[in-house]
Amino acid sequence: MALCRKLLKGFNPLPRCLRERALWILLAPLLFSCSVPEPEIVKSLRFEPPLFDSFKQNTYLRYSLEKPAEVSIYILNSNGERIKTIAENLRLTQGSQSHGWKGDNDKGEFQTTGIYIGAVVVKGNKTYKTTVEIFHW
Repeated sequence: MALCRKLLKGFNPLPRCLRERALWILLAPLLFSCSVPEPEIVKSLRFEPPLFDSFKQNTYLRYSLEKPAEVSIYILNSNGERIKTIAENLRLTQGSQSHGWKGDNDKGEFQTTGIYIGAVVVKGNKTYKTTVEIFHW
């Protein structure tokens, strides 16, 4: 094996350091292209207040967009079923956003006590979720 290396060394026109550098230049895009995560578009997603009595007040789904995006806003029940469409295909600018919800479904019926999910769906990207709890005295 050592004899083969000595024989091949004479035939390789590039010094070892340059061969390693060339190999790194060729392989680096392959190694890192799969591991670079997609930047998050939606930041600081939350309900304010996170616990509310829908007969007495509303809650607001608040978040920040890192860049302009087209979004849809939905409320889901604890089973993940869509019960309320707040907005669809909104073209929003970068920055703070807010959407109100009074605790009702698409039929205008107030929802029972429980945990609900606010979903912000960014077109061509992904879905961001947060929870809110409704209670009734």
